[in-house]
Order: sequence, then C-alpha cells, then structure tokens
Amino acid sequence: MEFEKSSPKDLVRKEDAQAEAKLLETQAALQAASSSDAERVLSVKGVPEFVRRAVSDSSARIGRAIQIFNVFSGAARNVAAMQRSITALVNQASELATSPADLVQTIFGAVTGIKDATSNAADAFHVYSVLPDQLEPTIDDRGDPFAAASARNESETLRIARYAAAVGGARAAVEVDWASHEDAIEARQGMLDEIDALQLEAPDSVFRYLEDVRNLVTQGLPPRDRNLPHIGTIVPEATVTALQLVYRLYGSLTRYDDTVSRNHLQHPAYAPGGVPLEVLVG
Repeated sequence: MEFEKSSPKDLVRKEDAQAEAKLLETQAALQAASSSDAERVLSVKGVPEFVRRAVSDSSARIGRAIQIFNVFSGAARNVAAMQRSITALVNQASELATSPADLVQTIFGAVTGIKDATSNAADAFHVYSVLPDQLEPTIDDRGDPFAAASARNESETLRIARYAAAVGGARAAVEVDWASHEDAIEARQGMLDEIDALQLEAPDSVFRYLEDVRNLVTQGLPPRDRNLPHIGTIVPEATVTALQLVYRLYGSLTRYDDTVSRNHLQHPAYAPGGVPLEVLVG
C-alpha cells in the first residue's frame, strides 16, 4: 500500500490555513472580551450628554479615519459590509453610544472588515499600520469627575478600534508578499510594539487574546515558506539610470520598482554615483 506524501509547501499551506483560522477565532474572542469590558468601563447612562458624546464623537472619528483610505477594491460584498459598519459609526453614532455591545460589534465590523475589503493584503496592512496614529485620545481628563468620564469614554472607544486593528493587521501581515526579510521583520516589530502599548492598559480578559495575536505574528513573520532576499547596500561609481543599475545587478528589470521606491529615486530615475543605495540581495 502506498501513501501520498505531503510536500513541504503543502504542509506550510496547511499551517497558514490553521493560522488564519486561529486568528479568526482570536478575533471573535477579542471582540467578545472588548464588549464585556466596554459594558463595564463606558459611562453612557445617567450622565450628562457631553459625557456620552465622547463615545459618539469617537465612534464617528473611527469611521472617518477609515474613509480617508482609497484602497477598498475587494469583493463587492465585503466592501459593502465594511461600508455599512462605517456608515453606522458615522451616522448612527449617538444611538451606538447608548449600547456598548452594538458599538463594539460595529467597530469590529468596520475595522476588521478592512482586511477583506481590500484587493491585496499589502494595502490592508498599510491601513492597519497607520490607523492607530489617527486614534490618539484628545480629551483632557483633568477637572471634575465628568471630565474624567468623558476622557475615559473617548480612550476606551478608540482603544476598541485599535484592538480590532491589531488582529486585522495580523491577518493581513501573514498574507503579504514581503519584498525582503528585513521588511517582514520591520513589520513584525511594528505590530509587536503596538500590541505592547495596548497590553499596558488592557484588562486581563483582553490581554490574553492580544498575547495570542502576538504569538501568531511572531510565528508567521518572516514567512517560513519563502527564502526572502535580504537588504544590502551598494555605492555606484558613477551616476546611471535606474534601469541600467537594476539590469546590471539582476540581469532583468523585475526589481526595478522596488529599487526605485526603496531609494526614493525621482523621475527620471537616476541612481547617483557615490551615494549608498539599498538593494535586494539573494
């Protein structure tokens, strides 16, 4: 009797599918934990309107922060699902502010929906990488207890979006076709730094799932199924066109776009002599 042998690539694909399944499971658990925490932390009942408005304003801010990106060209149903959540965050913010569970569900729908609404993982990862910078709290918590409650409402609402971005970013990162080993390492470190920052203030119920995200990112980057090239440095003796440089280095122009963008060469793209340039090696 003969048994069919699995190739290394088949095993890696199976492991990738398992990682995606685990990330989706973690995403659901993180959303549930965030919902429970929001019910406990958010002050939305028996408080002045301006305290509750800190939640609705932050909700709308999350939706608008996603809207500025013009990369959503994935499957129509996925784009539509994400857009429905964004519309709710912006146009139904006041209603969502009175229901923490619905608020968390809508935030997660919008933020994690970015991954499926883009046509490629690199675009999704870019959004997830810069989105947290758009979600820094702005309300001063000094003054009276209501000011502190407003600040807490804002911070908690924005933090929920960052939780969702962490797991969405992990799902995107493990699917990106990284140009180099160093690019993958840099992306991994950026994600781990964000998780570190979130865990500093996360309750235990959320902390554990962020730790799961951390472990899956560490395992998935750099990808084990690809021998990624490394980044090296060269110094051209004389100024040449980028086309000439790339062809001399690689014997083809397949890495032309990477070389130009990596070194910020302006059109017409000339590689200046005597200046160190980053190139892919291997």
